[in-house]
Amino acid sequence: MNIIGIDIGTTSICGVVTNTDKRCISHTLSQANTAGICRTDGFAKMQDPNRILSISKRMIADLSQRFPDVHGIAITGQMHGILYVDRKGEAVSPLFTWQDARGGLKYRKKQSYAEALSEIGRHYCAPGFGLATHFYNFKNHGVAAQAVALCTIGDYIAAKLARVRRPVIDATNAASIGLFDLQGGCFDKTAVQEAGIDYAILPEINSSGTCIGLTKEHIPVYIAIGDNQASFVGSVKNIGTSFLINMGTGGQVSLFTPQLRHVEGLNTRPFPGGGYLLVGASLCGGKSYATLKLFFSQVCSLFGYDGQEEHLYEIMNAINHDFKRKNKLIVDTRFQGTRVDSSLRGSIINISLDNFSPQQLIVGFLEGSAAELYGFYNKIPVSIRKNRIAMVGSGNGIRENKLLRHIFELMFGYSMTLPKFAEEAAVGATLCAAVGAGVYKNVSAAAEKFHSS
Repeated sequence: MNIIGIDIGTTSICGVVTNTDKRCISHTLSQANTAGICRTDGFAKMQDPNRILSISKRMIADLSQRFPDVHGIAITGQMHGILYVDRKGEAVSPLFTWQDARGGLKYRKKQSYAEALSEIGRHYCAPGFGLATHFYNFKNHGVAAQAVALCTIGDYIAAKLARVRRPVIDATNAASIGLFDLQGGCFDKTAVQEAGIDYAILPEINSSGTCIGLTKEHIPVYIAIGDNQASFVGSVKNIGTSFLINMGTGGQVSLFTPQLRHVEGLNTRPFPGGGYLLVGASLCGGKSYATLKLFFSQVCSLFGYDGQEEHLYEIMNAINHDFKRKNKLIVDTRFQGTRVDSSLRGSIINISLDNFSPQQLIVGFLEGSAAELYGFYNKIPVSIRKNRIAMVGSGNGIRENKLLRHIFELMFGYSMTLPKFAEEAAVGATLCAAVGAGVYKNVSAAAEKFHSS
């Protein structure tokens, strides 16, 4: 069975064709996400949803032409962000992405909009969470008059492909926008209403793996799932005994637990088909390394060495380093703060006359990104993580950087394995769709069978 998977990332969009019979990826496409909308205020982070739709449709058309026997389309993508749609299902706003910081602006007294919403709704809601952004928009008259529903970008793309007017959402995406009752598997209606938000603007929740409609070519379209959960399914063979390190624009450490558990400083997220992921998420994972690369690029330009930028990552990733050296640069890579405190900023300390070098900066940035995730991992009670025997790494930030993988191995004390296939989130989305189509009994069985040699 061939299933197309589309992953709508913050910086890139990719498509795959998964063949469940052969347990392989038949083809992969990828291109930059060019939907960004420039703003100068420093807080808004927006993308054009219809530009994303156009890219996704072209990818699906290309993959369908190569593989005419496609039996399903699965969507995943960046979580937390929202957009608004009208009664016809057309976007009437930009996509306010997970990086949108307006929920962290001052609302009243010393509280931000996100903090006020968290207090009113009794559910933690960080800046960038869709309902924190909606709360800001609502209070500042920023919701389009035509808007009848909000949804994530994955929900919007799935709805447009399936030709349904009102988007639907699964628990993995619903929980990511805030005010979600994990125990009940639904939005907390009381919390939503007490915050002054119209409950009717929220999308209906359906189960992961649900077919929501057909394309004009009569191909089933499956409900979108969050990219964190999709990446876990598309990376990890043994869900109960592994944990996942992902490094994309942000970074995550994720661990499955069958029971609902709350750990301070971590998110508890629904898992497709049941259970939960405990997730520690950094805002500036791979983005911090990209920032360092940009700095080196600017240095090259300043000193007249333009044209070297395309090779900078290769040079950065290939440096030799003595990890036993004691006099290291110590880099805090929380350059965009954290989900708990958006006001935090990064730092470089322990600078001396003999350690301020490009090599030390490179290692310091990578160790800082890894250390933030290691801090999250150590918050998980030993009783939950004691049976983990495998550390899996996903995302281009890890797959393409052997130096970073080595740093994770030294820090966590595990050997790191890489998934058999790249574009893990798109693969995971197709496996969840395959469960919905009846190819696999459940997500755990799908992951174990597909990732077996």
